[in-house]
Amino acid sequence: MFGSSSTEPGDLYYASRASLGSDFPSPLPLSSLNTTSAESSPHVSADGCRLYFTQVRNGSRDLVVATML
Repeated sequence: MFGSSSTEPGDLYYASRASLGSDFPSPLPLSSLNTTSAESSPHVSADGCRLYFTQVRNGSRDLVVATML
């Protein structure tokens, strides 16, 4: 998972590979966020259940925690 500012306002992307020896496919946007604010600096918790990232909305930078199912 990574953040990219190549799109406005800035989005998060992910890619999964089948095994350690496999190449990564093209990254896909994390469209479930579906926001118009800038997201960056993603981090997945060690148990894989939470996604932490920063989000800039109305000039304010916030830390966001999303629970993944």
